[in-house]
Amino acid sequence: MAAQRMIGAKLAMTIALAFAPAIAMAQGFGTPPVQTAPNPKPAAPAPATTAPMPAPAPSDAGKQEPGKQEPGQTGKPQLVADMQPAFDAIKAKDWAGAEKFLVPRAMNRDPRAQFLLGAEVYGNKESKLFDLKKAMPLIKDSAERGFARSMLFYGLAYADGAGVTKDMVEAYKWTALASRRGVPEAGQFLAAMARDMNADQIERAKSAADKFAPRR
Repeated sequence: MAAQRMIGAKLAMTIALAFAPAIAMAQGFGTPPVQTAPNPKPAAPAPATTAPMPAPAPSDAGKQEPGKQEPGQTGKPQLVADMQPAFDAIKAKDWAGAEKFLVPRAMNRDPRAQFLLGAEVYGNKESKLFDLKKAMPLIKDSAERGFARSMLFYGLAYADGAGVTKDMVEAYKWTALASRRGVPEAGQFLAAMARDMNADQIERAKSAADKFAPRR
């Protein structure tokens, strides 16, 4: 199916920003969604001779929830510099070193540490410590508490049936929540999922996302 083919090919994008500089990691990792200025003029209609434009992204793509902040935030960007040793270890593929640094922080339920440990150390097939049974509880806990990047990873896990029972309604719900919180690549995954879902499934997923409230 189209969504699964795309997700399988693009799975690394889910966690690609974990390797990026702090500025690039801001969206969905440590800051509220970035407000986008509206387009002052509507786009001119395409000439009749041009090829048809691609279908617009689902309504949830890029939808933002005013006032939503990730755990631990007080209106200011959450710094990521304290996670630099983990980023360095992951870049060097020092999985044991990353695990050693992240485990105590994840045990204290730092959602950033839970995400990096779950997605990169235990959820990355390149890791020698790959173990979805360890990865998914970390991702689940941080996603349910509102951490945007874990939401995207959790959604794609449901779409792939990786570590959880495959469920496209849950996949769309969690991916939509990530998109609403500013994770930039979530929109394209929503579009791919929508092509393999019927209208009722999408509406149920959107309704579940609308009702979502982060737990403590």
